Formats: sequence, C-alpha cells, structure tokens
Amino acid sequence: MKVKLPLLENGFTAVSFYREEIESACQIRGTHAVLAPLIQKFLEEVLFAEKTTLFDGRLCARLADADVREHIRAVFIPLIRSRTTRTESRLKAEEPVSVCA
Repeated sequence: MKVKLPLLENGFTAVSFYREEIESACQIRGTHAVLAPLIQKFLEEVLFAEKTTLFDGRLCARLADADVREHIRAVFIPLIRSRTTRTESRLKAEEPVSVCA
C-alpha cells in the first residue's frame, strides 16, 4: 500500500508529515523543534542501509511506502509514549465492605 500525499513528495515536507502523524498518535503538540531533527537524522542515517540526504531521489521515492511509514511509527511512538505517559497503581485506602447484608 502506497500513501500518495503531496507532503511525501520530497524529504523536507515528509519530515513534517511524519512529525504530525507521530504527534497525532501520541496526542502531543508543539514538538517540531525537537522531533523534526530526530526524524530527519533517522531518515538520512538509520532507516536505510546506506546514509543518504533528504535531497536524494531514492529516498524520496520510498517515503510514501507503507513499510517506511510503519517503521518510522514503530520506532518513534513507543519512545515518545515511554517519555510522556506515567503509570500509577492505586493504593488500597481501606478494606472492602460487602454490600450484601
């Protein structure tokens, strides 16, 4: 499945597309200054076997592919959720009381 969106036609707008998608999935906002450079570095240095740039035509051709999209989501969403969510457990205030008499 290919996602054909105008934002995925070049590397720089793809960074914005993926940032918006990750923000939406994690229910956070205003992370462009932090998240965009990380996504750019991931696209250029980590995602594919060899390093590339956002100007590379081979990178741009793959940006709309479903496997690339899913891989980016699978990497960033768990990391962000681990930093933004907190799990607390309830403490028992008192012993349970039976409502049947």
